[in-house]
Amino acid sequence: MLKTEKSIKIIAIAVTGYMLVALIWWAILLQNQNKKINELVSAMDDSYDFDAKSMMIYGEATVFGLALIIGMWLIYRSYKSQMETERNKSNFLLSVTHELRSPITGISLNLETLKKTSQLSGISVKSLEYAQIETERLKVLINNLLNTSNYRFNKEKARSEKQPLNLSHLLDQVNNSQYPSTHLTVDVNGRPQELIASRDSIITIYRNMIENAIKYSLDVEKIKIKVDYKQDFVLVSIRDSAPKIPPKDFQNIFKMFHRLDDENVRESKGLGLGLYLVDQEIKTQNGTIEVSHHSYGNCFTLKLPYQS
Repeated sequence: MLKTEKSIKIIAIAVTGYMLVALIWWAILLQNQNKKINELVSAMDDSYDFDAKSMMIYGEATVFGLALIIGMWLIYRSYKSQMETERNKSNFLLSVTHELRSPITGISLNLETLKKTSQLSGISVKSLEYAQIETERLKVLINNLLNTSNYRFNKEKARSEKQPLNLSHLLDQVNNSQYPSTHLTVDVNGRPQELIASRDSIITIYRNMIENAIKYSLDVEKIKIKVDYKQDFVLVSIRDSAPKIPPKDFQNIFKMFHRLDDENVRESKGLGLGLYLVDQEIKTQNGTIEVSHHSYGNCFTLKLPYQS
C-alpha cells in the first residue's frame, strides 16, 4: 500500500507538472499571436489594446494554473485521507483477529479434551461436536480476515518454505482430518509427480474451495474432487452441486466481499472472502483458477506448475 501511495503521488505530481507546462506554453503562444495581431492592426487602427489583451492572457493563465494546483491538491488530500482511514481499519482488523485467535485456540483445545472424557452422555458428545464444528468455522473466518488484511496492504505473510509435496495425499489428509463426516475422496488421474509449493498455501486454497463447495451444494454427496497429473502441471478440479454461477460473475466471485445476488447464496453464512483468498494464494504459487459449469453445478479448476 505504501508503494501504491508513493506511485500515485509521483503520477499526480507528473500530471500536474505536465498540465502547468502545457498551460504556460499555450499562454506564450497566445501572447505571441497577440503581438502579431498588434503589429498588423496598429498600422491601420490604433484602437487595438495590446496591453489589455496581454493582461487577459496572463490573468486567465494564472487563474487556470491556480485552479489546477488547488484541484489536484484537494484530490490528493482526499485520497490520502481515505488511505489513512483504510490503514486504521486494517490495524483494527489485525488487532481484533490477533486477540481472537488465542481464546479460540484455548476453547478448541478444551473442547477436544472434554470430548475424550468417557463419562459424557450421548447428548453431551453431540453438543461438544457441534461446538467444535462452530469453533473450527470461527477459526477459519478469523484466519480469512487476517489473511485478507495482509493481502490488502501488501504485508509479508508468514508462509512456510516451498517443499516437495504429494498433492493427492495432502488433499486426502485434509479431507480426513477436517471433513470426516463429508466422506470426500480424491480421484487421481495420471502418474503422480511431486509439486514444489508452500504447504500452507495449498491447504488454504483447498480448504476454502471445499468449504465453498460444501456451503452451497444442494447435495454434499455429489461433490467430486479430481487431480490430473499432466506433463508440466497438475490440475485440481472440484465439482459441486450448487446453483450455477452466472457467467458474468465468473470473475467477480474472486473479488473481496463479493456475494451473488441469488437469495439462497445470500442466506448462507460467510463474508465473501474465501474465493478472494483462493485467488490471492494461487498467484503466490504461480497458478491459475478457472470456473465453468458441468451438468449439475459448478466446476472450479486449479492449475499448478510443478515448479512454482
